[in-house]
Amino acid sequence: MKIRPPRATISDVAHAARTGKTSVSRYLNGELHLLSADLKARIEQAIADLSYRPSQMARGLKRGRTRLIG
Repeated sequence: MKIRPPRATISDVAHAARTGKTSVSRYLNGELHLLSADLKARIEQAIADLSYRPSQMARGLKRGRTRLIG
């Protein structure tokens, strides 16, 4: 049986990029004008290194729409 490694979280990305979760959130939400070029590069590298993918379930819960048929 193959064991999957735990999914990377926004906290993991922030730690790897040596920044806060707020900056990573801004990057993911497209608020790039608020971030320096160096910080954007560090966040991009951390996302690539950790194979980070935002959780669609978490996004759906935050927005109030999960797109699931119940």
